[in-house]
Amino acid sequence: MQECSFQPNLITSHRAGSAKRASLVNKNKFSEVAPIHERLSSIQMQKNERLQQLRVKAEQELLENKFHPTINLRSEKIALIKRC
Repeated sequence: MQECSFQPNLITSHRAGSAKRASLVNKNKFSEVAPIHERLSSIQMQKNERLQQLRVKAEQELLENKFHPTINLRSEKIALIKRC
């Protein structure tokens, strides 16, 4: 090891900073929120309600915007011939 010329310059204040960040993490806005396993049923109910609202909205749009295709005369004649 004596033949190595590299000597790392360690900054000790960095460790103090990480301790400060760790204390901030414990005091952030998420510390008051219940764990996910306790909130899961509520989250699932909200998701299902939103999906149901989207389904109802889609059905209403389908009823309001009825599709009325127009067939050109030549295609209508061909269809009539094939039906007979």
